[in-house]
Amino acid sequence: MNKNEPWFYCSDIPGVGEQIILDERESRHVGGSRRLRAGDKLKLFDGKGALAEMAFVEKSNKGIYLDILGREQHEPSKNTIHLACTIPKGDRAGVLLDMATQVGMTDFTPLICEHGLNERTTDTAQQRWQRIVIESCKQSRRLFLPRIHPAEELETLLHNGKMSEHKLWMADATGNKILEYENDTNTINSSNLLLVGPEGGFSDSELSLAKDYQTNLVRLSKHILRVETAAVLLIAAVWQKF
Repeated sequence: MNKNEPWFYCSDIPGVGEQIILDERESRHVGGSRRLRAGDKLKLFDGKGALAEMAFVEKSNKGIYLDILGREQHEPSKNTIHLACTIPKGDRAGVLLDMATQVGMTDFTPLICEHGLNERTTDTAQQRWQRIVIESCKQSRRLFLPRIHPAEELETLLHNGKMSEHKLWMADATGNKILEYENDTNTINSSNLLLVGPEGGFSDSELSLAKDYQTNLVRLSKHILRVETAAVLLIAAVWQKF
């Protein structure tokens, strides 16, 4: 399959030889911004490991018809990066999810903590976040969509992460540089929970709680970072340990 063919999304891809109609959003993308025409080839992914080669058949009022020429099913990686992060202000939440998806986040949970903007985790926001990660996967050629979970409090996440044998990581200025964990085999794990708090940092009680759960504290910079910057740096740092 041609890696340069544009990618589009469909949550349910049938078998080879069948035909589907893209939904309104993806049809606009195919026939509008990408200006594809009958006979053009494109790729379709379902966010669950399926990747199909498609042929543009025709455009109608119902949407764009595609023939399925080939279909591959891929298995997910055993390595997981679950980011639990406070929600930054305004459009920065979208920037955070876009960048985090590109660099390898497999799960996302809005983190409820003492200094966070916890009122921003609405159903409408989560629907918008789902659209953002789809677009990011299309751009970065990711086969699996990150899973978006309901908001959780820090203690619940720490408890569930420890019970699930996740390695726990927390971005904090009092921690060690990631390089200081390089030779520690106890910090190498295929399942990881990453915790990023607000720009003002975690509270003393939250840091104490994290230490009770043997969380690895990671110092990412000597400067105060925006939430989305810290999240992306922490994902990239942990991903390098796989």
